[in-house]
Amino acid sequence: MQIIMEPGQINYTADGGDWKLIVRQGYFEIVSAATGELLFGSGQNLNNLADLILAARDHARSQGIDWPEGQ
Repeated sequence: MQIIMEPGQINYTADGGDWKLIVRQGYFEIVSAATGELLFGSGQNLNNLADLILAARDHARSQGIDWPEGQ
């Protein structure tokens, strides 16, 4: 996972380069970072997304960012 920290925001990119998360206080956005055809139902593609979300959540919390929880 690549981590780029900016004031008030952390950007995470999956090792496979297919997903990016933009995380701010109480908010995160999922961005498809791959070019060309992207199959959201493919196994490895979704595994990359799940792994990225969990790793980003743990890192963001360690940086004092409140991760949004389900309602």
